Amino acid sequence: MERAVSLGNSLPSDVILSRFQSLLDNVLNSPLMDSEVLRDGRILDLIDDAWREDKLPYEDVTIPLNELPEPEQDNGGATESVKEQEMKWADLALQYLHENIPSSGS
Repeated sequence: MERAVSLGNSLPSDVILSRFQSLLDNVLNSPLMDSEVLRDGRILDLIDDAWREDKLPYEDVTIPLNELPEPEQDNGGATESVKEQEMKWADLALQYLHENIPSSGS
């Protein structure tokens, strides 16, 4: 059962449905391989010169020093920040074993 939906002030639903059906037919009946692209110029209607020239504002973002990666990247290439390196579980906490010696059952 097909259901027509109106998309506000845009194209009527029957036009949208017919365009979608023709696109679907083109894709399904295309001799293209999966790695090949079916170029369709309809997407060009979405991109205009104003959109193409639009730039995001440049903002200086303050990053805490402990969040920055190590400045010395020549020593193995670690890219974790100081905070990430501190949080990494690397030691076995052997220094605490003598404090928590399990009692023997005998």
